[in-house]
Amino acid sequence: SDSNNQGATGGAGGIAVGNAAGVATTLTANNTTTIGTGVTLAAGLNPLYATGNLVVLADTRVNGLDDQASLSGYGLVAASDANVNLQGNFNSTINIEDGSTLSSNNRLDIATYAQIQKISAQASASSDGAGAVGISDATNDLASNQAVNIGNNVALTSVGEADIVAGKDILNAADTELNPSAIAQSYVRAIIPIPHASATANTTSNATLILGSGSSVVGGAPWPW
Repeated sequence: SDSNNQGATGGAGGIAVGNAAGVATTLTANNTTTIGTGVTLAAGLNPLYATGNLVVLADTRVNGLDDQASLSGYGLVAASDANVNLQGNFNSTINIEDGSTLSSNNRLDIATYAQIQKISAQASASSDGAGAVGISDATNDLASNQAVNIGNNVALTSVGEADIVAGKDILNAADTELNPSAIAQSYVRAIIPIPHASATANTTSNATLILGSGSSVVGGAPWPW
């Protein structure tokens, strides 16, 4: 669901009531930038301009997702179970294949990053009766896998600063950020109340940089010189 979607909602009433509402969402994004074998790229060849940066990016940006499940049950014996499970996998990869040449008369920027913001999982359960059970579980797992793979015999040169980073774009001041939240709430009003609420938010971030055999990186002073 998106920020305007209330996900799953439910309600029931009676002498003996048991009901459940659940939302399960899986998000997957794969972004890949590839420069093929033996390719030559050059930037900043016009001597009248000093802003000829050579930039190679693979990035993932998500801003705003809210999955919700809410449930209410009323009866002599009432049980409500609300469950939200949100899984996100975001992968960004740059491949520069064998024998390629990248050069800049200013800065060279090869970078991946992921900005996954405001990702929320919310579960709410309420029960009312002589004996009542309210169960709510919210799980939010976000994972980012980023890689910069530079092949064999690749030449990377810049007159200015050379930044080759997996997980951070130095030139554009963009960091990898994973921002999940998980909220679980259970409300039980009964002679024998049994509430349970569990909320878990996990993040995993992996970044790798590989420089192949015979490859070289040559950079100059940071801009401005």
